[in-house]
Amino acid sequence: MFKFLIIIFFSSTAAITNAQQVSILLDRADILIGQPINMAVKIPLNASDENVKFFVPDSILHFEVISTSGIKHSNGSVHKEFIITSFDSGSFTFPSFKVVVNNQELYTPPVLINIGYSKEDGPGLKDIKPPRHVRPQNYLWLKILAALFSLLLIYLLLKKLFKKKNQVKDSSDFYSDIKIKLEKLKLLTNEPKQFHLKLSEVLRKYLEGEFKEGMMMKTSGEVLNYLNSKNFSKGDVLKLEYALRAGDAVKYAGYETSNEKNIGYLKTVEDFIVSTHQQYEKQKL
Repeated sequence: MFKFLIIIFFSSTAAITNAQQVSILLDRADILIGQPINMAVKIPLNASDENVKFFVPDSILHFEVISTSGIKHSNGSVHKEFIITSFDSGSFTFPSFKVVVNNQELYTPPVLINIGYSKEDGPGLKDIKPPRHVRPQNYLWLKILAALFSLLLIYLLLKKLFKKKNQVKDSSDFYSDIKIKLEKLKLLTNEPKQFHLKLSEVLRKYLEGEFKEGMMMKTSGEVLNYLNSKNFSKGDVLKLEYALRAGDAVKYAGYETSNEKNIGYLKTVEDFIVSTHQQYEKQKL
Protein backbone atom coordinates (compact mmCIF):
# COMPACT_ATOMS: atom_id res chain seq x y z
CA MET A 1 0.00 0.00 0.00
CA PHE A 2 1.31 3.43 -0.91
CA LYS A 3 1.10 6.37 1.45
CA PHE A 4 -0.63 8.73 -0.94
CA LEU A 5 -0.43 12.51 -1.08
CA ILE A 6 -3.95 13.75 -1.82
CA ILE A 7 -4.68 16.90 -3.76
CA ILE A 8 -8.36 17.81 -4.24
CA PHE A 9 -9.79 20.16 -6.83
CA PHE A 10 -13.40 21.22 -7.47
CA SER A 11 -14.47 21.80 -11.08
CA SER A 12 -17.87 22.98 -12.31
CA THR A 13 -19.52 24.46 -15.42
CA ALA A 14 -22.64 26.54 -15.94
CA ALA A 15 -24.57 23.39 -16.89
CA ILE A 16 -23.64 21.57 -13.65
CA THR A 17 -25.44 22.54 -10.46
CA ASN A 18 -23.46 20.30 -8.10
CA ALA A 19 -19.67 20.61 -8.36
CA GLN A 20 -17.97 17.25 -8.53
CA GLN A 21 -14.81 16.49 -6.60
CA VAL A 22 -11.72 15.30 -8.52
CA SER A 23 -8.81 13.86 -6.52
CA ILE A 24 -5.19 13.34 -7.56
CA LEU A 25 -3.36 10.74 -5.48
CA LEU A 26 0.44 10.42 -5.63
CA ASP A 27 2.72 8.00 -3.81
CA ARG A 28 5.39 10.74 -3.73
CA ALA A 29 6.06 14.26 -5.03
CA ASP A 30 9.85 14.28 -4.63
CA ILE A 31 11.90 11.91 -6.81
CA LEU A 32 15.30 11.43 -8.41
CA ILE A 33 15.67 11.64 -12.19
CA GLY A 34 13.95 8.64 -13.79
CA GLN A 35 12.20 7.35 -10.66
CA PRO A 36 8.55 6.32 -11.23
CA ILE A 37 5.58 8.04 -9.58
CA ASN A 38 2.27 6.20 -9.08
CA MET A 39 -0.59 8.62 -9.76
CA ALA A 40 -4.33 7.96 -9.53
CA VAL A 41 -7.23 10.20 -10.62
CA LYS A 42 -10.37 9.55 -8.54
CA ILE A 43 -13.89 10.86 -9.17
CA PRO A 44 -16.77 10.13 -6.73
CA LEU A 45 -19.31 9.27 -9.44
CA ASN A 46 -20.99 6.09 -10.63
CA ALA A 47 -20.63 5.69 -14.41
CA SER A 48 -20.08 2.96 -16.96
CA ASP A 49 -16.71 2.78 -18.74
CA GLU A 50 -18.13 4.16 -21.99
CA ASN A 51 -19.37 7.28 -20.14
CA VAL A 52 -15.93 8.11 -18.70
CA LYS A 53 -13.17 9.68 -20.80
CA PHE A 54 -9.72 10.85 -19.66
CA PHE A 55 -8.11 13.41 -21.98
CA VAL A 56 -4.42 13.12 -21.09
CA PRO A 57 -2.13 15.08 -23.49
CA ASP A 58 0.07 12.98 -25.80
CA SER A 59 3.13 15.05 -24.86
CA ILE A 60 3.70 16.70 -21.47
CA LEU A 61 6.63 19.09 -20.96
CA HIS A 62 9.24 17.66 -18.53
CA PHE A 63 7.25 14.44 -17.93
CA GLU A 64 6.84 10.98 -19.46
CA VAL A 65 3.72 8.82 -19.01
CA ILE A 66 5.14 5.30 -18.71
CA SER A 67 1.90 3.34 -18.42
CA THR A 68 -1.83 3.68 -17.70
CA SER A 69 -4.42 1.31 -16.28
CA GLY A 70 -7.97 0.72 -17.41
CA ILE A 71 -10.91 2.50 -15.76
CA LYS A 72 -11.66 1.05 -12.31
CA HIS A 73 -14.75 1.23 -10.07
CA SER A 74 -14.89 0.99 -6.28
CA ASN A 75 -17.16 2.30 -3.49
CA GLY A 76 -19.26 4.48 -5.78
CA SER A 77 -16.27 6.14 -7.48
CA VAL A 78 -14.36 5.94 -10.75
CA HIS A 79 -10.57 6.02 -10.89
CA LYS A 80 -7.69 5.48 -13.32
CA GLU A 81 -4.03 4.86 -12.48
CA PHE A 82 -0.91 6.21 -14.20
CA ILE A 83 2.85 5.72 -13.79
CA ILE A 84 4.83 8.86 -14.68
CA THR A 85 8.45 9.98 -14.44
CA SER A 86 10.78 12.80 -15.51
CA PHE A 87 14.32 12.95 -16.88
CA ASP A 88 14.73 16.71 -16.17
CA SER A 89 15.90 18.09 -12.83
CA GLY A 90 14.01 20.89 -11.10
CA SER A 91 10.49 21.68 -9.82
CA PHE A 92 7.83 21.21 -12.51
CA THR A 93 4.04 21.19 -12.57
CA PHE A 94 2.19 18.19 -13.99
CA PRO A 95 -0.64 20.07 -15.77
CA SER A 96 -4.37 19.83 -15.31
CA PHE A 97 -6.28 17.74 -17.88
CA LYS A 98 -9.93 17.19 -18.71
CA VAL A 99 -12.07 14.27 -17.55
CA VAL A 100 -15.61 13.79 -18.92
CA VAL A 101 -18.02 11.74 -16.79
CA ASN A 102 -21.65 11.31 -17.86
CA ASN A 103 -21.15 14.26 -20.27
CA GLN A 104 -19.91 16.47 -17.39
CA GLU A 105 -16.54 18.18 -17.92
CA LEU A 106 -14.21 18.02 -14.91
CA TYR A 107 -10.56 19.03 -14.57
CA THR A 108 -7.76 17.57 -12.48
CA PRO A 109 -5.67 19.92 -10.35
CA PRO A 110 -2.08 20.72 -11.41
CA VAL A 111 0.52 18.95 -9.27
CA LEU A 112 3.98 20.30 -8.33
CA ILE A 113 6.69 17.62 -8.48
CA ASN A 114 10.36 18.04 -7.47
CA ILE A 115 12.99 16.09 -9.43
CA GLY A 116 16.56 15.85 -8.12
CA TYR A 117 19.85 14.44 -9.40
CA SER A 118 21.02 10.95 -8.55
CA LYS A 119 24.36 10.76 -6.72
CA GLU A 120 26.16 9.38 -9.76
CA ASP A 121 24.88 12.11 -12.11
CA GLY A 122 24.89 15.17 -9.87
CA PRO A 123 26.01 18.64 -10.92
CA GLY A 124 29.15 20.35 -9.75
CA LEU A 125 32.83 20.37 -10.41
CA LYS A 126 34.89 17.19 -10.15
CA ASP A 127 38.36 16.93 -8.66
CA ILE A 128 41.24 16.91 -11.12
CA LYS A 129 44.76 15.60 -10.72
CA PRO A 130 47.49 18.10 -9.88
CA PRO A 131 49.81 19.09 -12.75
CA ARG A 132 52.74 16.83 -13.42
CA HIS A 133 56.21 18.30 -12.98
CA VAL A 134 58.47 17.52 -15.92
CA ARG A 135 62.19 17.73 -15.51
CA PRO A 136 64.12 19.85 -18.04
CA GLN A 137 65.43 17.88 -21.01
CA ASN A 138 69.07 16.91 -21.01
CA TYR A 139 70.88 18.64 -23.91
CA LEU A 140 72.56 15.36 -24.83
CA TRP A 141 69.19 13.80 -25.57
CA LEU A 142 68.22 16.81 -27.65
CA LYS A 143 71.31 16.30 -29.78
CA ILE A 144 70.51 12.64 -30.18
CA LEU A 145 66.96 13.47 -31.24
CA ALA A 146 68.22 16.03 -33.72
CA ALA A 147 70.61 13.45 -35.20
CA LEU A 148 67.75 10.96 -35.57
CA PHE A 149 65.33 13.47 -37.00
CA SER A 150 66.16 12.65 -40.59
CA LEU A 151 65.61 8.94 -39.96
CA LEU A 152 62.30 9.69 -38.28
CA LEU A 153 61.20 11.79 -41.23
CA ILE A 154 61.92 8.92 -43.61
CA TYR A 155 59.98 6.57 -41.37
CA LEU A 156 56.97 8.90 -41.29
CA LEU A 157 56.97 9.25 -45.06
CA LEU A 158 57.02 5.47 -45.47
CA LYS A 159 54.29 5.06 -42.85
CA LYS A 160 52.06 7.53 -44.65
CA LEU A 161 52.20 5.41 -47.80
CA PHE A 162 50.56 2.50 -45.96
CA LYS A 163 48.35 4.51 -43.62
CA LYS A 164 45.28 4.62 -45.84
CA LYS A 165 45.32 0.87 -46.38
CA ASN A 166 45.70 0.21 -42.65
CA GLN A 167 42.94 2.68 -41.80
CA VAL A 168 40.50 0.83 -44.04
CA LYS A 169 41.40 -2.45 -42.35
CA ASP A 170 41.21 -0.98 -38.83
CA SER A 171 37.85 0.63 -39.58
CA SER A 172 36.49 -2.66 -40.85
CA ASP A 173 37.75 -4.55 -37.77
CA PHE A 174 36.37 -1.90 -35.38
CA TYR A 175 32.94 -1.88 -37.03
CA SER A 176 32.78 -5.69 -37.12
CA ASP A 177 33.49 -5.78 -33.39
CA ILE A 178 30.66 -3.30 -32.73
CA LYS A 179 28.24 -5.41 -34.83
CA ILE A 180 29.17 -8.53 -32.86
CA LYS A 181 28.51 -6.73 -29.56
CA LEU A 182 25.11 -5.56 -30.85
CA GLU A 183 24.19 -9.14 -31.75
CA LYS A 184 25.16 -10.34 -28.26
CA LEU A 185 22.91 -7.68 -26.72
CA LYS A 186 19.88 -9.44 -28.21
CA LEU A 187 20.45 -12.16 -25.60
CA LEU A 188 20.21 -9.66 -22.70
CA THR A 189 16.89 -7.91 -23.40
CA ASN A 190 15.26 -9.79 -20.51
CA GLU A 191 17.92 -8.50 -18.07
CA PRO A 192 17.30 -4.71 -17.96
CA LYS A 193 20.31 -3.61 -15.87
CA GLN A 194 22.92 -5.68 -17.75
CA PHE A 195 21.29 -4.81 -21.06
CA HIS A 196 21.39 -1.03 -20.52
CA LEU A 197 24.95 -1.11 -19.13
CA LYS A 198 26.17 -2.94 -22.26
CA LEU A 199 24.01 -0.89 -24.66
CA SER A 200 25.45 2.38 -23.32
CA GLU A 201 28.98 0.93 -23.49
CA VAL A 202 28.58 -0.21 -27.13
CA LEU A 203 27.24 3.20 -28.24
CA ARG A 204 30.09 5.04 -26.50
CA LYS A 205 32.73 2.69 -27.96
CA TYR A 206 31.31 3.21 -31.43
CA LEU A 207 31.41 7.01 -31.06
CA GLU A 208 34.99 6.81 -29.77
CA GLY A 209 36.06 4.64 -32.69
CA GLU A 210 34.23 6.61 -35.37
CA PHE A 211 34.98 10.16 -34.21
CA LYS A 212 38.13 9.62 -32.11
CA GLU A 213 36.55 11.37 -29.13
CA GLY A 214 36.68 10.12 -25.52
CA MET A 215 33.15 9.03 -24.59
CA MET A 216 33.42 6.38 -21.85
CA MET A 217 33.61 8.88 -18.98
CA LYS A 218 30.94 11.26 -20.29
CA THR A 219 27.43 11.42 -18.80
CA SER A 220 24.41 10.71 -20.97
CA GLY A 221 23.75 14.44 -21.18
CA GLU A 222 27.29 15.16 -22.38
CA VAL A 223 27.05 12.41 -25.03
CA LEU A 224 23.76 13.89 -26.30
CA ASN A 225 25.25 17.40 -26.38
CA TYR A 226 28.15 16.05 -28.46
CA LEU A 227 25.76 14.38 -30.93
CA ASN A 228 23.79 17.62 -31.29
CA SER A 229 27.04 19.44 -32.04
CA LYS A 230 27.73 17.02 -34.93
CA ASN A 231 24.52 18.09 -36.72
CA PHE A 232 22.83 14.70 -36.64
CA SER A 233 19.09 14.47 -37.31
CA LYS A 234 17.15 15.88 -34.37
CA GLY A 235 14.79 12.90 -34.62
CA ASP A 236 17.67 10.40 -34.42
CA VAL A 237 19.22 12.17 -31.43
CA LEU A 238 15.81 12.32 -29.67
CA LYS A 239 15.38 8.54 -30.09
CA LEU A 240 18.87 7.98 -28.66
CA GLU A 241 17.97 10.28 -25.76
CA TYR A 242 14.98 8.09 -24.87
CA ALA A 243 17.24 5.00 -24.91
CA LEU A 244 20.01 6.62 -22.81
CA ARG A 245 17.62 8.23 -20.31
CA ALA A 246 15.76 4.93 -19.87
CA GLY A 247 19.14 3.29 -19.24
CA ASP A 248 19.97 5.91 -16.58
CA ALA A 249 16.62 5.24 -14.90
CA VAL A 250 17.36 1.50 -14.82
CA LYS A 251 20.97 1.86 -13.64
CA TYR A 252 20.52 4.57 -11.04
CA ALA A 253 16.85 4.59 -10.01
CA GLY A 254 16.01 0.86 -10.12
CA TYR A 255 13.45 1.33 -12.89
CA GLU A 256 12.51 -1.80 -14.88
CA THR A 257 12.10 -1.79 -18.67
CA SER A 258 10.21 -4.55 -20.51
CA ASN A 259 11.72 -6.96 -23.03
CA GLU A 260 9.74 -5.29 -25.83
CA LYS A 261 11.03 -1.82 -24.93
CA ASN A 262 14.60 -3.09 -24.66
CA ILE A 263 14.33 -4.57 -28.15
CA GLY A 264 13.16 -1.15 -29.36
CA TYR A 265 16.05 0.64 -27.65
CA LEU A 266 18.51 -1.83 -29.20
CA LYS A 267 17.05 -1.23 -32.68
CA THR A 268 17.33 2.56 -32.17
CA VAL A 269 21.04 2.33 -31.31
CA GLU A 270 21.78 -0.25 -34.02
CA ASP A 271 20.03 1.80 -36.75
CA PHE A 272 21.95 4.91 -35.70
CA ILE A 273 25.31 3.11 -35.75
CA VAL A 274 24.71 1.43 -39.14
CA SER A 275 23.48 4.57 -40.90
CA THR A 276 26.19 6.79 -39.38
CA HIS A 277 28.98 4.35 -40.27
CA GLN A 278 27.77 4.05 -43.86
CA GLN A 279 27.60 7.83 -44.18
CA TYR A 280 31.14 8.37 -42.88
CA GLU A 281 32.55 5.56 -44.96
CA LYS A 282 31.18 7.27 -48.11
CA GLN A 283 32.83 10.53 -47.07
CA LYS A 284 36.23 8.77 -46.85
CA LEU A 285 36.05 7.58 -50.46
